[in-house]
Amino acid sequence: MSAAPDLIREEIALQLSQVAAFAAAGSAQAQVGNDHALAFEVRCAAASLMAVAGLVEHLRPSRQQQGERAA
Repeated sequence: MSAAPDLIREEIALQLSQVAAFAAAGSAQAQVGNDHALAFEVRCAAASLMAVAGLVEHLRPSRQQQGERAA
C-alpha cells in the first residue's frame, strides 16, 4: 500500500479526534448553559467533519477504476 493513503488516514484520524474534542466541549457548554461557546464548538466540529468528508473522498476508488462509467 502506498504512503499517500496512509497519510490521508492519519490526517482523518487527527481530524476525527478534533471533532470528538469539539463535541465534548460543546456538550459541556450546553450543560452549563453557555450558548455562545456551544455555538462556537458546534461550528468547529462541523468544519472538522467537513474536512474529513473531503479527505475520505481521496481514499475512494474512482468509478472508472471500478469499471463503471463516470458521471
